[in-house]
Amino acid sequence: GPLLAELASVSLGQWTRSALENRPELRALREILRARGFAIDAEEGARYPHLALSASFDYSNPQSRIFPQSAEFRESWSLSVLLQWSPHDLLVGESRAEQARALLEQARADLQRMVDGVRTQVAEARGALRTSERAIGAAGVGLRAAAELLRVRNEELRVGMVPLVDVVDASSAYLGARLSWINAAVDLRLAQVR
Repeated sequence: GPLLAELASVSLGQWTRSALENRPELRALREILRARGFAIDAEEGARYPHLALSASFDYSNPQSRIFPQSAEFRESWSLSVLLQWSPHDLLVGESRAEQARALLEQARADLQRMVDGVRTQVAEARGALRTSERAIGAAGVGLRAAAELLRVRNEELRVGMVPLVDVVDASSAYLGARLSWINAAVDLRLAQVR
């Protein structure tokens, strides 16, 4: 039908691209790769000196930072800058960055395995569709031949040329051919869904 023609017009490359873009597990692995890259940046950044800036403002009665204290509202503020670094940060940061790089490589390998698996699945699904198309065509030919045989046997029985058992055999062959066609149609539908 029209669906078969549409599916047949799509190349294996297009099927593969679509599967690689739309599979949620692949999107999740790509996001994991992004996150692992950020983790490497964070761990590498931990090796360097840390600069912290803090500021505060206080308006209170009594103001504890002003002497002598008085029963009136007064403001105070503070500003501090802290620069911190130790050789330990360098060693620990490098070790953690290496661990993060290893996790990134593992995620890349997982993604590549998943991509290879999707490509295999797409190729198998395409092959199953082609096989199902051929099978339903062959089943259709068999069904038409069995229907014609049954028609001929019924005509021959009507004029007394064949015994009833030949008509029963033709009817059995027709039912078998019809069952084969139904099985092929189900297989084709399953292949289309995949």
